[in-house]
Amino acid sequence: MEERTESIHPLQEDHHIEYNTEREDLRMPEYGRHVQNLIKFAKTIEDKGKRQAFVEKVAELMMMLNPTNRNEEDHLIKVWHHIFEIADFDLEVMPPDGEIPTRETLHKKPKPLNYPHKDIRLRHYGYNVERLVQKALQMEDEEKRKEFAKIIAAYMKQAYRAWSREQFVNDDIIKNDLKLLSGGLLTLEEGEAINNLVAPNAQQSGQNQQNNRQKQRKRQKKQGNNGNGRNQYRRRRKKH
Repeated sequence: MEERTESIHPLQEDHHIEYNTEREDLRMPEYGRHVQNLIKFAKTIEDKGKRQAFVEKVAELMMMLNPTNRNEEDHLIKVWHHIFEIADFDLEVMPPDGEIPTRETLHKKPKPLNYPHKDIRLRHYGYNVERLVQKALQMEDEEKRKEFAKIIAAYMKQAYRAWSREQFVNDDIIKNDLKLLSGGLLTLEEGEAINNLVAPNAQQSGQNQQNNRQKQRKRQKKQGNNGNGRNQYRRRRKKH
């Protein structure tokens, strides 16, 4: 009798599937596992020249994986920094700039910037208003100081409107605040209105819009009069 040999399906064999959870963590996921394996392989190359040439090819590959950043001047240096980070700074090669990065130099924290603290009495106007007030007080010409005070008041009115989110701002509030900031040396007339601070181009644009509206009303009125005249002429013809 012939012996039967049972064929085992390849899927029935005991194959071990390697999952990502069992693999080494990716140091820089944006480059993928293949780049990390290439850099890991570069550590095993004993010849210094071959290792240098191999890592240079890996750097070119990494630049191809991020083409949007190739226009940056220091992009190549950044790629080499990433190579050393992926290699855990355990790779004997020389970057193009001749400086071998270390963990301390790449992860060095910048010194904290000292934020200037100013003693501002009315913070909703800002520090620049106080500077403008001080500049106005230094003016010797009385007329120029008065005109400059009007400009400061207009700017304060605009800043107050932005802070309070109110369309209407009482001019007396601005006048009192200006008097407070200047120590009573900058004052406006009691009945004097504070104009809105408008750029010359915006003011001219507003004037042009107003003129166009007036022309449009005249044109519509004229067309209406012509229409009434035609209607009267038609009624007369019907009567005859």
